[in-house]
Amino acid sequence: MGMPVSTFIGYSRLHNVIRLNWKSSVGQKNIEVAAAEESAVVS
Repeated sequence: MGMPVSTFIGYSRLHNVIRLNWKSSVGQKNIEVAAAEESAVVS
């Protein structure tokens, strides 16, 4: 029945992190950490 709300919130947060930190190397590391957290939550 569609996507779980928690998954939707997780992806929204991840997109916000990417948008805010797109051009900084520190941001890139934050994106990697956020992606790892999200994949752990989803799987």
